[in-house]
Amino acid sequence: MPLKLSEIADTVGGTIDGDGGVTISGVAPIETATPSEISFVANPRYKQHIATTKAGALVLDHETDSKGIPAIRHPEPYLTFAKIIDLLYPEEQLTKPGIDQTSIVADNAKIDDLVAIGPLCHIRNSVTIGAGTELVSSVYIGSNVTIGKNCRLYPGVRIMDGVCIGNNVRIHSATVIGSD
Repeated sequence: MPLKLSEIADTVGGTIDGDGGVTISGVAPIETATPSEISFVANPRYKQHIATTKAGALVLDHETDSKGIPAIRHPEPYLTFAKIIDLLYPEEQLTKPGIDQTSIVADNAKIDDLVAIGPLCHIRNSVTIGAGTELVSSVYIGSNVTIGKNCRLYPGVRIMDGVCIGNNVRIHSATVIGSD
């Protein structure tokens, strides 16, 4: 999804240095970036590549010279670049919000309306699951478990009794958390 540099800067809270109309469609390392890609420099040893990069734009701190390349300026270029990656490569939702008819959910579970519970999941007693969380399929959640907002649990994940998981967590297939 191509975006104008100015749109990216507005979203990540950076300031524009140069042409904000540059269209960016991807990210790449500074040594291999193309004119439609954005890169960043957070480590001083990579500053030497600014003069030779073909990147369409850079993410830099407020002190680093951009050598005329359009830039998003931010005091934390590494964090800003991570946000840009999320913006340009949004995560696809694998399961629709709601509870699949093949899943088993305890009556006293507190499941936000924006949670997506895929097929063959089993959710035990006194579980709380926050908005935007996605249980892809065949996920087991033990009793007294709390799962925060915007998490994704891939197929076959097992969360045992009494575990607390924060927000924005990704747990990959066949992981078991809280076992003896």
